[in-house]
Amino acid sequence: MNTQRIVPLGALLLGILLLAAACAEDEEAEELPTPTVEEVASPTAEPTDTPSADGAAHYENTELGFAFDYPDHWERIRVPVTAEEVGEIETIASVVLGTIVEDTGELNGISINVHRLEAAVPEEALDEFLLEFDGMVTQLAGQVGGALEERDWTELGGRTARRYVMNFPYEGLVPSTSEYVITVREEHQFELNCQAEQERFEDVRAGCQVVFESFEFTARSP
Repeated sequence: MNTQRIVPLGALLLGILLLAAACAEDEEAEELPTPTVEEVASPTAEPTDTPSADGAAHYENTELGFAFDYPDHWERIRVPVTAEEVGEIETIASVVLGTIVEDTGELNGISINVHRLEAAVPEEALDEFLLEFDGMVTQLAGQVGGALEERDWTELGGRTARRYVMNFPYEGLVPSTSEYVITVREEHQFELNCQAEQERFEDVRAGCQVVFESFEFTARSP
């Protein structure tokens, strides 16, 4: 099965945010639109998935302190690789949920990535921190011939978050759409990327909303 189109968008944005012009000129930066699956980090601890009677499954990571529901027909797509670092920010957890299109390798689903920042972001500085992504997201979309369609404030787990919707034409391949939400809890940066073929995005988005709306921050295990 080809999984080349599972795009860890958060890692791409972080790379651009931290390395700026250097990334744009670097040879590796030119490969950002189609990273390999080895660029997606595995969870730091084995999370739990609990079936539910209402058509949803429940995911919880007690080590990092977050949980959410997701459609129970979605697959947990495991990517067994070690955590990596993007610039100065370490990717410490990643989970991919949904389905993979066999002939294109396109992910129709959502990826949740957690990065450890070099320092905690104070509550009073959160808005300013998140606003720094606006120009970077626009730049990323432009680098791969895409377009930023929506940009606004939202909430994730009761915390202020930034939301973006981008279309990627991928000339010669199946066009895709991405809804990306980012927030920070202390020293951990949380990024949720709902991604699908454009013609299927609204159907997949309904499943992603289950994740977005149920996402909560919980107490961390000692």
